[in-house]
Amino acid sequence: NFAEAGDVDGGDLGVVKLINAVVDAEFATVYTVTDEVIDSSAWAAANEGNAIDLSAGLGETVYLQWCLSGTGGTSQDYIGWYIDDVEVTAK
Repeated sequence: NFAEAGDVDGGDLGVVKLINAVVDAEFATVYTVTDEVIDSSAWAAANEGNAIDLSAGLGETVYLQWCLSGTGGTSQDYIGWYIDDVEVTAK
């Protein structure tokens, strides 16, 4: 779980990737969010409070990578995608 808030341009996309720490390579995208969801100053729990499934990395040494890709719009007045309260728990 994690909390997110943001101020992004239309068309921007946020993803959380699961990275194999041994070979430093992505092997799964575990969360995707569009500008319509994160373009808010209010903090919201990811996936409306549901946990992100990290089972693709089970048994591997991994790290999580949050990435925001922009559309290259004409305005630079957006402050970005904020992540907080990251919590990894086993079921």
